[in-house]
Amino acid sequence: MASFQKLSIALVVSIAAGSLIPHAASAATLTSTAVGSTDLVPITDPDRQYLNNGDFLLQRMNPGRGDLGDGRNEKTWWDFDFSDTLSSITDTLSSAFLSLTLTPAFGSDNDGVRIRGNNYGFDFITEPFANLTSGQEETVEINLFDYYSPTQIISYFNDKGGRFRMEYLDDSLVSRAELTLGVPDVARSVPEPATILGVLAVGGALGTLKRRQNREA
Repeated sequence: MASFQKLSIALVVSIAAGSLIPHAASAATLTSTAVGSTDLVPITDPDRQYLNNGDFLLQRMNPGRGDLGDGRNEKTWWDFDFSDTLSSITDTLSSAFLSLTLTPAFGSDNDGVRIRGNNYGFDFITEPFANLTSGQEETVEINLFDYYSPTQIISYFNDKGGRFRMEYLDDSLVSRAELTLGVPDVARSVPEPATILGVLAVGGALGTLKRRQNREA
């Protein structure tokens, strides 16, 4: 009976210890979105240099020339903000996809988008905009790993506390932008409720067995 008791106690210890071992980390995705109007009314005042379009801020590239908000010769700025969910990445990124919905005004061949930060080596991404049709709303999907390294993106993410400053220029009206990051999920090290109940049940059974042994001794 003593051997059985030692074995049972060892079993409880094993179950308890096993329940505290972190599960293997799984992949998770985080998404941040910026949205603006698809039917923006341009500003004709030549002195106006900035115009808000929902989550986007437009700036004239040629002050005093043309209408502001017509998708011609404008910088479009916005932020992707993950800070409420994650402010630093300690592991690596499994993916980084940027989606832009935009309407080219004309000649988007030289248009480009980038993460703003001259010290991080983010060049303008221009290739996906080379063959867009003027006046037609289109959605462009970009794998950022084709242009930037995970190390670059992680470094920027951590330095900015989970925020990305973005920039698009210059001959399209951007109405929606979305950034999706693949990050490691947080490993769980807290016992699950079902496991806790199982350990307590086995422990209670051993306590009953020990009291019975004491009475029979």
